Parts: sequence; C-alpha cells; structure tokens
Amino acid sequence: MEELPNWKRELPPIPHDLLNNLVTALVEFYGEHLLRDRADGRLQPDTAWGLLRGFLIAAMQTYASICILLAGNRPKPLML
Repeated sequence: MEELPNWKRELPPIPHDLLNNLVTALVEFYGEHLLRDRADGRLQPDTAWGLLRGFLIAAMQTYASICILLAGNRPKPLML
C-alpha cells in the first residue's frame, strides 16, 4: 500500500492583510453589482443570478472560516 503524501502545513508567503483586503473588495464589488443589476432586470434569468450570488456568499463564508481555523486565537467550541 502506498504511503499518504505529507501535506504542507505552512501558510503561503502572501501577507494575509493584502489577500483579505482584495477578497473583501472583490466580494463587495460583485455583490453590489449583482443586487443592483438583478433589481433593474438587466441580469436574466433572475433565479440563476440569485444562485450565483449565493455561491459568492458561501465562498466568502468558507474563506472566513478557513481564516478562523488558521488563526491561533480561534474561539473555543460550543459545548452541547
């Protein structure tokens, strides 16, 4: 049986602030334009663009959760 690969556990050499600011600006730009253009009726079909906006929101939430997991001061899990 083959050995599993050793995955890198190092952060990329890109400063987090630079990447975070770019991702935030990108999401705000596209989110604003999607809302505005759907309301104006310029983007058709409306439901497909709504789904794409949902994917954009999900991607941003996934990015934020990965940042939290990589942070050293992440919150304690909720005890059930």
